[in-house]
Amino acid sequence: MPQTPQAAQARALLASLEQEPFRDNLTHLNDLSARHLFAEARLEALTLASSEPVAHNPFCLIALAELLNEMGYLSDAETTCNQAIAHAKGNTLQDIVAKKSALYLLGAIAAEAACHDLTERIDRQLLHIFPKSQEILLYLLFHASYDPLKNPKKQKALAKCWARMVRPAVIHRPPAQALNGRPLRVGYVSGDLKIHPVGLFLRGIIPCHDRRRFTVFAYNSGKNNNNPILQFLAPYCSLRHVAKLDDDAFEAMIRDDAIDLLVDVSGFTSDNRLAVFARQPAPAMISWLGYWATTGLDCLDAVLLDPWHAPEGTENEFVEPIVRLPVVRFCYQPISEEPNVDPIPPRLKNGYLTYGCFNNTTKLNPQLLDIWARILQKQKDAHLLLKWKTFHDPAMRERIFLAFERRKIARERIELRGWSAHQTMLAEYHDVDIALDTFPFSGGITTCNALWMGVPVVTLKGQYVVGRQGYAFLEQLDLQELCARNTEHYINIASQLGDDLRLLTLLRGSLRERLRTSPLLDVQGFTRHLEDAFLQIYDKRVHKDAQTLQA
Repeated sequence: MPQTPQAAQARALLASLEQEPFRDNLTHLNDLSARHLFAEARLEALTLASSEPVAHNPFCLIALAELLNEMGYLSDAETTCNQAIAHAKGNTLQDIVAKKSALYLLGAIAAEAACHDLTERIDRQLLHIFPKSQEILLYLLFHASYDPLKNPKKQKALAKCWARMVRPAVIHRPPAQALNGRPLRVGYVSGDLKIHPVGLFLRGIIPCHDRRRFTVFAYNSGKNNNNPILQFLAPYCSLRHVAKLDDDAFEAMIRDDAIDLLVDVSGFTSDNRLAVFARQPAPAMISWLGYWATTGLDCLDAVLLDPWHAPEGTENEFVEPIVRLPVVRFCYQPISEEPNVDPIPPRLKNGYLTYGCFNNTTKLNPQLLDIWARILQKQKDAHLLLKWKTFHDPAMRERIFLAFERRKIARERIELRGWSAHQTMLAEYHDVDIALDTFPFSGGITTCNALWMGVPVVTLKGQYVVGRQGYAFLEQLDLQELCARNTEHYINIASQLGDDLRLLTLLRGSLRERLRTSPLLDVQGFTRHLEDAFLQIYDKRVHKDAQTLQA
């Protein structure tokens, strides 16, 4: 193999893994483009790896597979995982842990490839082998949200089971003290304070807090300590990096910081610290924003939702009491005005209609592809543009092409694009006439991005919180006509809108201003509603604790 600069870079990084933990290396690769360069270098260096000592270390191979999966190179991540399993041959504790980690990652890779049946089989296999593993149960819960056959009762039962596993034998919850004019000390806990939907939403809210009434802490449980979102937030809060702290140390930090209200902004997603919430280190604790189902923790005072995501009856799906904000539970803040909206629909430039979806491929499922194929069959010349990091992977691309060919849609009508920087990604909406939302897991910030770029979004009003995001957004914009009641209605809306060039042009020219003047972009107003909810929840806890003391 030629000694290209990329191969040399990969060799150097592979060798460095023997000297320090792989995660520490990632601090040198904070920029996403640098990570992609490394992933591409890793691809080029695969044949070199067999001659490197690190190639026989299953933990280093797993770490490399994690990075490959993160960058969308699924096939190579899978190969590297299997190499790790092959090198963990024995029955030592290290071998067992390595095989567990590799299987765990294979489930994640299958999920990224939208192979939900395989993901569940791997998760169930792991749970059978390690029935007391909190981590595996948590993982199973996360994947359940993407399952097209989602069962909220089963999900709630699993969450309650997880909560029982992490509940400590002894709990010393600090009592809530009346504020008496002092600021409420709020602590946000998230593994996603980065270029991520949660990070982008919090980017607008944390700076807007009223410093006379609130003292804000942000606990970054993610691995990356230096990224644009953290740099932006740092002046507006007391920022703590807690990824390397165990639960004991993190609990002690929260108590030392005298947090009044602790806010989980992760749920059962990556790098969460929900197990610390089970220890009840703050007087009041809530779940908000980063998750869409119950945590199973009955010690939480509330989950913050809204009437659109959580109509009456949603209480049955949650252990936590539901507190409904008077506004949608998200507040979108575009990073900048750029790029501008292209006022000319791509249909006029291309001579054919283009549907698009930039949601992650974990949200894809056979029923969704069936419906999209039927839309393309009604619109004979229309194309479908799908964009996500996994489309860097040739095998994933081929799977999608074949899936549509089985549904009688020629591959020439399907365009697949991989990762690109945020501004470039937004500009790619210039190539989309109509965005198609996913179901049963609907889009969040992806939907907001499309609308910001003047692209109407057709959504299906789902049964559960996670399936009602698009509906909630469009309700705020008075665009109920784009919300479908069922799949047939979804097909009809998408097809009829595709036939109406006048309406497409009108929406393209007006959506950004409509969004800008809607509650979805009123970050000041949203933050005031959020603060009111925080204070009400804390005040309720003060009264509850006072009654307990009197009893």
